[in-house]
Amino acid sequence: MGRTTGKQKKRHAPVSLSDQVAVTCEPQCLTKEACEGQTLTRMLQLCKVTNALFISNARSACSDELIQQEAVTLCINVSKQQPFPATSVTKLQIPVYDDPNEDLYSHFDRCADAIQKEANRGGRSVVYCKNGRSRSATICIAYLMKHRKLTLTDSLQKVKTARHVIDPNPGFMSQLQRYERELKNRRGGTSPDPQPEA
Repeated sequence: MGRTTGKQKKRHAPVSLSDQVAVTCEPQCLTKEACEGQTLTRMLQLCKVTNALFISNARSACSDELIQQEAVTLCINVSKQQPFPATSVTKLQIPVYDDPNEDLYSHFDRCADAIQKEANRGGRSVVYCKNGRSRSATICIAYLMKHRKLTLTDSLQKVKTARHVIDPNPGFMSQLQRYERELKNRRGGTSPDPQPEA
């Protein structure tokens, strides 16, 4: 009996968030072999949101091999503590914690414009935070809303399709709702010409 209870406890032991993220990667980002138990190294990935925008966790974004393989030229690090890759790329840090009370709103325009500027000159960007779930997703969504002119709902779905583990915290979702209203107000006069896909 005691042995069975021990097994049950072991089976239901809590799994760290990083382990959950590592094994719940997006099917379109993984090979069949990786899904069948290959090493974590093979599971590192940059998930494509658009032709010139990727989202990932910090571990993947700091893989020089992946950065070079995907021809990334701009890294946006949405964290206070995560490192940048060693490879030579343009680097932009947005020092915020994954806290609903953090102000990410004030960085939306800057990040969205940086991603679009990079795309316009033929570059590619990766946006990342520790786990690639909340902060990085919020920035990618803001970009799609501003430069692709998608609704918040459609932007969220597009990023979730690229990386299904994303989950912006409630505070960031409120800021995105506010940003959507702000963008509508800005476009109330003359609507700008659509930007090329990035």
